[in-house]
Amino acid sequence: MASTISRSADKTTLIALARALRDIANGHDGAGPVLRSLAISYERMAAGAG
Repeated sequence: MASTISRSADKTTLIALARALRDIANGHDGAGPVLRSLAISYERMAAGAG
């Protein structure tokens, strides 16, 4: 049970980070591609987290 809660929290955190990075990327042309790439990485990690 505890590991399930931990995985769920990890997944939620990764999704939140990905969304925040995408929001920031939309406002910054220079850093946008890098931030979007990080967001994609976090989304992939979240998909594998549970």
